[in-house]
Amino acid sequence: MGIFKHARSVADKTCLTGGIGFAFASLFAGAASAATINVNPGDSIQTAVNSASNGDTIVIAAGNYVETVTINKSLTIVGANAGVSGSGVRAAESSIAGTFVIASNNVTVNGLRFNGGTTAIQGEFAANAYDNLNIQNNLIQNTTESAIRFGLGSGGGIGSDNWVISGNRIENITGNSQTGMVLFNVTGLSVTNNVVNHDAAGASGRRGINLDGVENAVITGNTINMGLVAPTDPTAASATAPWVIQLSMSDRPISNVNVSNNSMTGAYRGIISLSQRSITNLDITGNTVSNVIQGIVPNTGAAAPVAAGVVFDVDVIGNIIVSTNAGIGAFTCGTGCGIY
Repeated sequence: MGIFKHARSVADKTCLTGGIGFAFASLFAGAASAATINVNPGDSIQTAVNSASNGDTIVIAAGNYVETVTINKSLTIVGANAGVSGSGVRAAESSIAGTFVIASNNVTVNGLRFNGGTTAIQGEFAANAYDNLNIQNNLIQNTTESAIRFGLGSGGGIGSDNWVISGNRIENITGNSQTGMVLFNVTGLSVTNNVVNHDAAGASGRRGINLDGVENAVITGNTINMGLVAPTDPTAASATAPWVIQLSMSDRPISNVNVSNNSMTGAYRGIISLSQRSITNLDITGNTVSNVIQGIVPNTGAAAPVAAGVVFDVDVIGNIIVSTNAGIGAFTCGTGCGIY
């Protein structure tokens, strides 16, 4: 006997069983495959989430939706442009004015437009850990706070595993002291082929991607523009756009991180790391950094990078840097690290 699949909408949650009677089909309910729930303009995405079961897929049709949605189940949520890069040629959008709050493992958000609101996609309001998050091919515009945020009180707890953040486009964050992406304490992180244009002239303290406590991470193929052009005043540049990519260690050390083949421009500093805890096997390779005062500064923290019990293992290899002061900031190299 075949496995029965069914499709549902918010308005009609009747199982489609190919003409077989409900009493007969119900005998096989335990073997039923995941459902697809369709959401159309005028429907509530949150209602769809509430009615879904773990493993279901929610398909959001093109149109406008004004709501904040808490995703507290293992779901795949796709929009009209699922599979199309946020910077690609896209069809009519499934456009969300609001925030998706992630409160579950195994969540995929693919092919939506987030327009306006505060944060577009974030963890719930606690330092909780999540596994197997996929945030892909979304267009995020006109938020007042950090576009994607898992950390700083919104998720990103120690124990988060296996995240893919790829193909998203982020632009026009209007609030002050906001970051394109905040990603804390993930083991197994892939951040690839995203575009972040955090260059709104009216916003101060603009920051690109904050990677805090990450392990086994690959950050590659991203294009990040913070908006400054040939800055020369360190104080002014730091106030306007302090850095493009920051690697920090608030809760735990970082290890096995590759930052490669990214294009970044328009800030006080390009790539920086701090010195609160150890850095093991950080490779910064093949990046292009321009319109900065300092290109790559492996240690900007107050503590010395090589101190008792601290490992500082960083390789800076084959980067192209166009700066007005220093290509690579001065730092003390630990055992097994170097500049090439």
